Amino acid sequence: MKTRILLLPFLLLSIFILSHSAFAQTDNYKVLYSDSEMVIKEIDTETFLVIHSFPWPANSLVLKFEKNNFLLIDTPYTDEATERLVEFLKKNTGGKIKITAVNTHFHVDNLGGNGYLRKIHAKIYGSSLTARLLKEKGLGQGMLESMKNMPDMYNYYKNKKLVQPGCLFPAKKGLKLHFGRDTVEVFYPGAGHTPDNVVVYYPKKKILFGGCILKAMESISRGNLGDADVNAWKGSVEKLLNRYPEAKLVIPGHGSIGGIEMLRHTIDIVSK
Repeated sequence: MKTRILLLPFLLLSIFILSHSAFAQTDNYKVLYSDSEMVIKEIDTETFLVIHSFPWPANSLVLKFEKNNFLLIDTPYTDEATERLVEFLKKNTGGKIKITAVNTHFHVDNLGGNGYLRKIHAKIYGSSLTARLLKEKGLGQGMLESMKNMPDMYNYYKNKKLVQPGCLFPAKKGLKLHFGRDTVEVFYPGAGHTPDNVVVYYPKKKILFGGCILKAMESISRGNLGDADVNAWKGSVEKLLNRYPEAKLVIPGHGSIGGIEMLRHTIDIVSK
């Protein structure tokens, strides 16, 4: 019986990896770049989905605006992958670019590339709550423990120095970023996957980057609850549903993109 109990976390982790890897590749979006860890897809005009697997597939979003301004919503896991992403954007644009970034919460799959972004003097926005939690908790609860059967990954993250966002805002007040004639909203609906999870909405294209507070349609569990507020999660997603009912393209932190039905699906998942 003890052996079965010990094997259960690894079985669940294997199912998570296989399901997310499969769904990350089964859409019809054009692949613009791929390497052994990262895939970049064009999901709309000048809109790019970045899927970085180090070790588990995680989503970032890149929006391009006028004058070669790019908004990166959540970085890949590492500085090295973030550098490759920026180099791709430079090559794809054919000129000098300006990067602005938003970290949606304090976990490494949202801000692991901040070190490189700081090196190139990019503006990195995050809530003051995100900065505080990063300082207090580092990688967050359960991350290292889940990789003890993957020595290379475990050693990498054990020694990983995370860099907090440099442009802080009060979570409850949110933030509006302006790029020429375009405006992007950063909104805090309340706690859920983490106490600090914010979302990013681009009204022009009706794109909602929900990050890890949202569960992809193929998800059947709430996932990592190490830093979650399970009691608040449902109400926070209901706020998103009321605020962004017109959202057409919804991106979760992990798994395949979808539509507004993803918010209802998440409410069902976290209510169990």
